[in-house]
Amino acid sequence: MEIESLPGNLFIEGAGHLSQLLAEARRLQKVWTVSGLDGTTFQLPMHETATVGDFSEAIVGRIGMKAGSKLALFAGGNLLKDFSKPLQQEVPEHSFEISYVFQQVCAL
Repeated sequence: MEIESLPGNLFIEGAGHLSQLLAEARRLQKVWTVSGLDGTTFQLPMHETATVGDFSEAIVGRIGMKAGSKLALFAGGNLLKDFSKPLQQEVPEHSFEISYVFQQVCAL
């Protein structure tokens, strides 16, 4: 079937469904304020079901990481250790702020 022979409203219906999906994705996305101890601050949108590990990967993807270091995340003064837990469970209620620091790793 050629595209020209398809009814015009098929595209409109498809576009409507797509915009509903995009709206739902935006609704489930939270914008976090991410602050480094070096003074770096930026906004990072993440889905509400993202894990601490997902968030860590997104930060490293955004700012990079030097060899021989590891990323430590903090929320409400607490170290986020379990990367498999949902981020929303690990932060204080209604808080969308995360702090990070890079720690040097040395092999002894």
